[in-house]
Amino acid sequence: MASLSIENPQNQEPKKELTGQPPSDRSPPNPPPVVTGYPPVMGYPPPYQGYGHANGYNQYPHTQPPPAAYDHNVSAYQAQPPRGSSGFARGILVALSLLVVFACLSSIVTWIVLRPEIPIFHVDAFSVSGFNASTPRFVANWEANLTVDNPNTRLKVYVQQIQSFIYFDDDEILASSLLDPFSMDTKGKATIFAKTKTDGSGQALVEDLSKARDKGTMSFSLRFVVLSTFKSSGSSSWWIKHVSMRVYCEDLEVAFVGATGNGALAPGKAKDCLVFV
Repeated sequence: MASLSIENPQNQEPKKELTGQPPSDRSPPNPPPVVTGYPPVMGYPPPYQGYGHANGYNQYPHTQPPPAAYDHNVSAYQAQPPRGSSGFARGILVALSLLVVFACLSSIVTWIVLRPEIPIFHVDAFSVSGFNASTPRFVANWEANLTVDNPNTRLKVYVQQIQSFIYFDDDEILASSLLDPFSMDTKGKATIFAKTKTDGSGQALVEDLSKARDKGTMSFSLRFVVLSTFKSSGSSSWWIKHVSMRVYCEDLEVAFVGATGNGALAPGKAKDCLVFV
């Protein structure tokens, strides 16, 4: 049989009357507690708060790496060239510039002090003997005398190698020979004696030479390739320069004597030669 429990009226608090005004004889109510988060959903545990963050960092759920581990501008740092390489390149450029300036100043000083000049070549005599262009093989003997002047007052000239060539019609080589080396002191002179021989040529060239010979005079060219060295005078020889020269003695008019094969440069027809370096 069910029993009914009767509540004790003494244990119950008296009901409060809602009048709209708080009673004057009682203390004010306590302030509401500060809410720090949302109340947990029923049946789920409270969310994991993680580690505390220091002041000045955003309080997001994910952890933030320490400041030392973060590279603010990796690409910009990698794009900068090393300072050591740029300094080395600048040093190279400065050194090259100084070398160029020094070379220019040295050349100017050398030109002012030494005043180097090219030797002067002069044809004194030029002759041919045994000229025979009536056979299929052209033969002739050539002789030439030249004077070489050294106009330099502070430089000596040493000719180590010289080769002579005799041309006809500007592009046909009739003969060539190597000559003896020589040297010239300051303001000195040297004599070149060139002797060579032609023994054999093609039929077409023989016909051209024969036609030119029938006119009584022929024009030839005497050319030289010279390898020389210029040295300053004195025991020290502090300045040395190797010079390659090409000498052109053009339009040497040879007059033949009658029907013989002998001819020579007419008197008063001696010529100075052009020299190219």
